[in-house]
Amino acid sequence: MRPLTTYKSVLGLSEQITSAISYPMGLGAVLFLITDKGNNSIRFHSTQAILYSASFSGFLLSNVIFGGGRLVDIVICSMWLFGIVIVVLSTLQSKQLRLPIIGEIASRLVGVESN
Repeated sequence: MRPLTTYKSVLGLSEQITSAISYPMGLGAVLFLITDKGNNSIRFHSTQAILYSASFSGFLLSNVIFGGGRLVDIVICSMWLFGIVIVVLSTLQSKQLRLPIIGEIASRLVGVESN
């Protein structure tokens, strides 16, 4: 694991910690996106976290509307949680994991080059 960067966010946290916090805390992602304009990595992770949460919220909402059942809700929430854990662990290791489709959209919105 690479050492934490010396960049400090608005909250005084390292870049990796700030980026990782964005995923489980949707409101935190919005806050970091607005306040941390100087760091593209934090802005990328915040944007990706917002899009990731919004997409799964959409899946849950469509499940409620079309009556998919409780089992489908459990599967969707489990997939969301598993994805959050993977992305947070990757972020803490200073890796920029780009989720399929969502990561590319976040890259374009923030202006970060794709790998």
